[in-house]
Amino acid sequence: MNEKNSTSLFYKRYSVLIICFILFCLNFILKSIFIDNRDIANDEPFTIYWAQASLSDIFQILHNENNPPLHFLLLHFWVKVFGISPMSVRFLSLLFTSLTSVIIFLIGKNFYNFFTGISAGLIFSFTTTHFFFSHEARVYPLFAMLTALSLYFFLSIIKESNQKKYYIFLFISNMLLIYSHYLCFIIPFIECLSIIIIRERNKFIKPFFILMSCLAISYIPMIFIFIERFSNTASNGTWVPKPEIGQLYGFLNLFINNRINMLILIIIFITGIAVILKQKTFQLVINNVLNQNTIIIFIWFFIPYILMFLISFKFPVFIDRYILFISVPFYVFIAIITNILFYKKIYKIIVSTIFIASLIFTLNLNPDNFRRMKELSELIKKIKTNNSYVLIAPGYADLGFTYHYDLESFKDYKNYKIRLNAQNIYPVYNKTEALKILNILPEDCIYIQAGSEFQDPDNKIYNYIVSRYKNVSHYKVYQIYQIHKFYN
Repeated sequence: MNEKNSTSLFYKRYSVLIICFILFCLNFILKSIFIDNRDIANDEPFTIYWAQASLSDIFQILHNENNPPLHFLLLHFWVKVFGISPMSVRFLSLLFTSLTSVIIFLIGKNFYNFFTGISAGLIFSFTTTHFFFSHEARVYPLFAMLTALSLYFFLSIIKESNQKKYYIFLFISNMLLIYSHYLCFIIPFIECLSIIIIRERNKFIKPFFILMSCLAISYIPMIFIFIERFSNTASNGTWVPKPEIGQLYGFLNLFINNRINMLILIIIFITGIAVILKQKTFQLVINNVLNQNTIIIFIWFFIPYILMFLISFKFPVFIDRYILFISVPFYVFIAIITNILFYKKIYKIIVSTIFIASLIFTLNLNPDNFRRMKELSELIKKIKTNNSYVLIAPGYADLGFTYHYDLESFKDYKNYKIRLNAQNIYPVYNKTEALKILNILPEDCIYIQAGSEFQDPDNKIYNYIVSRYKNVSHYKVYQIYQIHKFYN
């Protein structure tokens, strides 16, 4: 065998492995550059705090928490070994999103062609939204990865229905999904819907009934907690606002960085249609668009997207993090349609390169969470005296503050409030709590408003403290933090 044939054989054998490795490394390296650049803030402190807790305490909080236990458990064992530095707690998100790029490539490659796989994998790799969530110690990158896995195994079942291993793998990925987020139940629902529209559906009905029955049985330990959380949400609502019609288009723009890229994509599709009409290959393209796999991937993207938008008028859930998983089939669908519309290979390469280049050009490697908890904690250290009382509203902002102000107290999860109170730092939710704390008037009081308008819309806490002191100095920390130091 000559050297040329030997190289060709090597490429055929290992090309898939090489591309998987390149995609993983591309995502891992790019998304790790600024992974610890922004402050631990928003919901991250809550996740990290409870990940430190005992297993029994983690399961106890599920009665008041809006996520099932899987991510808490993974992070629990992770931080036991690697600690709670920003790099450590965000590493799992980085790993999950890097693996997702590989799975997306395999979906495109195995069920369409090599070009579709590479295109879909690169589209995913250069989207700012996934950079943002790879820098956050939350469940959503895991949610997206498991969605990609479920889609891969579902399509594998349709392609090779006699392979029982794919049913087992699909069951495992679905089970992990429903134990990672309550909204993940939409994936098994979409799978059942997809079965209805495929050819030869009758041979899939029985095994899928068994699979879904096993999935339901696997969820028995969580069923009462799920009902409790659903009832609580139905009666008390959520902080998520009801959607506006413009968000239907807006979130698609967000998934591909901005509306300019959406315009480029639309122009590419229109150009493709024009080429089809000129070459008179319309019927061939229609047949490819109506391909069973293409319809399934479209359903996995379109139905959840529209369904979650409509549901949100009753139970608002239409925000970027909750619908992040929908972006997975969306990227695959973009790559498929681009591949279908342009018959000649050179045209496929040109239009895909243009679109991916536009994603790269508009990519933000370091997306901001617009929270400056570290700056806030440094300011409080500067203006606080031994006799100062510090009040933080809303009360749940105390975890993010404590992470940056006194990490040792944050690590002592059973006693962190006692340790804060010993330093005259108190979380408050309303005027009544502030009144009790300031009953014996301290020398001065520092009041931190960290988005308190949601818990105290009439500003009663601030007005009460103002009435107790003669003087006040005001400070502001970008973006939402208002700090007031009261003294006589």
